[in-house]
Amino acid sequence: MKQIWIILIGLLFYSNCKSCDCGVVKRDSSVSVGLRNSDIIFYGELLTRDSIKKTYKFKIIELFNGDYSKNIINGCCTNDCSILPYDKGLWIIYAKKINDSTINISMCGPSIPLKKAEGLVPPPPLFYDNGDKVIDALKVKIHILEKRTEGISYWFSDLEKLRQYKRIHSIVNEKYEIKDFLILFLILINVTLIIIVIKTRKK
Repeated sequence: MKQIWIILIGLLFYSNCKSCDCGVVKRDSSVSVGLRNSDIIFYGELLTRDSIKKTYKFKIIELFNGDYSKNIINGCCTNDCSILPYDKGLWIIYAKKINDSTINISMCGPSIPLKKAEGLVPPPPLFYDNGDKVIDALKVKIHILEKRTEGISYWFSDLEKLRQYKRIHSIVNEKYEIKDFLILFLILINVTLIIIVIKTRKK
């Protein structure tokens, strides 16, 4: 009986692992991958979370991609790959839209809070054994601070890449708007000229 339970637990664990099989994304390409796989991308602040209902709420500080007019957006967990954000504070969010006002954040995406920015830096093995516990402890603390500093640098680098993406695409959109306006203007002029020609011929 005990073996059956172990097999069942193993199968459940295996199915959960398989249902959320995230591919490895290189650090340099995380923003471009996020842009390809997300409906909405923003820099925001986690306001509330409900671990029972598995819902949360973000304040959007800056929108980089997607269409959303309000500054507050709701989120919920829809599957095993969904993230229920716990770290309050600033986040870079890459999400899928469930509907016009609700998002889902996947653990396979590059969404990350500023508090966990050190997670962007791979941890090298820590082996300090100089025979002095105080010095070893200080070296570990220094390493953690260096890792956090580098992670924060990566976090703000990603934020700047998204801002650059937004600037480039807003310039492209402005060019298209000007082009559309000029085409419409030329059409109106041609229609006006045709009407004037027709009226003069009738006379």
